[in-house]
Amino acid sequence: MKKFRIEKMSCNHCVNAITGALKALENSASVNISKQDKTVEFSGSKSSTEILDVLNAVGYSATVINN
Repeated sequence: MKKFRIEKMSCNHCVNAITGALKALENSASVNISKQDKTVEFSGSKSSTEILDVLNAVGYSATVINN
């Protein structure tokens, strides 16, 4: 599981946009988001770089917490 921190994530719109982008990247992946902790957990085969690129493309800068 890969875990990321997204500081700008603050509302349900953010959660939906991030979930949608990550599911578009890999539909079968599990995406768990904590709006309170501002974290995203992604269980799938895509690399951290691919995930960061997708998040940046939809307007969310992220940092890797664990890879």
